[in-house]
Amino acid sequence: MRRMHCVAFLSINFLLANLAAVEFDCVELPADLTKPVQSCFDNPDPTGWCACLKSGFTSDKAGDFATLEQAHIYVIREPTPGKVVLTVGGGTLDLGGLNEGDKIGQILIDVNIGQPLNFILDQQFVVTVAEASLVEFDVILEPTNAVTNAVLTYNPNDELHAGGLMYRGKVESFGVNGGYELTYEFPDYFTDPTLIPEGATSTAIEIGDLRAPGFSVPAMVTFPTMEIYRLGTVTPFTVTTVITQILSDPASPVEKIFEEEFSLKTCTPPAAPVDFVAHPGFDQITLDWTKNTEADLQGYNVYRSETMGGPYVKVAGLVVPNLQNQYVDTGVDRREYCYVVKAVNACGESLSSKEVCASLRHRDGFLRGEINGDKQLDLSDPVGILNYLFLAGERPTCLDSADINDDGQVDLSDPVASLNFQFLGGPAPAPPGPVDCGADPTVDTLGACESNC
Repeated sequence: MRRMHCVAFLSINFLLANLAAVEFDCVELPADLTKPVQSCFDNPDPTGWCACLKSGFTSDKAGDFATLEQAHIYVIREPTPGKVVLTVGGGTLDLGGLNEGDKIGQILIDVNIGQPLNFILDQQFVVTVAEASLVEFDVILEPTNAVTNAVLTYNPNDELHAGGLMYRGKVESFGVNGGYELTYEFPDYFTDPTLIPEGATSTAIEIGDLRAPGFSVPAMVTFPTMEIYRLGTVTPFTVTTVITQILSDPASPVEKIFEEEFSLKTCTPPAAPVDFVAHPGFDQITLDWTKNTEADLQGYNVYRSETMGGPYVKVAGLVVPNLQNQYVDTGVDRREYCYVVKAVNACGESLSSKEVCASLRHRDGFLRGEINGDKQLDLSDPVGILNYLFLAGERPTCLDSADINDDGQVDLSDPVASLNFQFLGGPAPAPPGPVDCGADPTVDTLGACESNC
């Protein structure tokens, strides 16, 4: 990365990618990364080494799977780290399912240099030894593109460059909620040539480029890249990172220590909504439930299925704001639909409410004999007719449905006919009958009928 300065980068402005968990802002970088970093001169480090990092997690919710993202900046003409020791003081790292060859982490340099391809160094943590609580790995550079090779002026993946070997490392898990320690370091082949493969004369990136890079390098460390680390419940917790300057004198190493504190959201999802009911209309199905009482409630998600018991599909995310406890589903046809509703807060969804099912009502039909809207003929229907006729009870919304024998009037003969059919094997109610919804085949004077099916 040193020789490229006068070959490819004159007056080139670098563009940094947006990052989900953390940004490259631990020092203020100039737009042109080949220029000096002024903040290193304005606020010189006591060690005399201008290097920095900033950490972040992909989630801040206790119990979630999460990845640590650590944005390092290797400042122009400043030595890069030769050793990194990263200690995460909380959560659980499960190394038990790893195997040799698994890729568990990454160091990524991806910079737009105004060429058809970005300058990319994609360094993968590849497991070499896997044990239950301790894993060893090599940091291997993935094959590079033509632009990267031209900038470096050599192929960092060839045999002379150790087949892409950059660092060697290990990670140790400290058990449930104990956190972990991740270490990776430059193999000092000057002291011990056996640390790199036979026939190699350098690691993937040559030592001159590591000691004095020709431009400021944004490098994103990501660990783990598999779902093997889960945040704990203790908050806050600390991430401590110690970086040591490459080929620093072991007797008096140049190092920097970064301590960062992280807080977690520790809350519980709301209770499942209760009193969930469906009210079918002619063109829509209206759903109602009792409002939840949680102070941190954000709203509700409504799920729908075309079969009882699911599977369900969310109608839309947070379709109902927290001040409402009703949803009107207009995207339905004549099929039966089943619904559940879940309450939502910052911690997630509640369990499902009870399931309710409904289908649209028919505009021009009714069920003969069914007068109370429960869509079935039973003892309550003739009782309702008798109540209407003789006890000033509620008038059926569809008088035709109460006209059991279809003689054009509602009288004592109708509840008698209903009881006779239900309990004595008598004739069934006149068409359309109590099972299949339909129109009245007989013209009468009972008036318009509000469908009961």
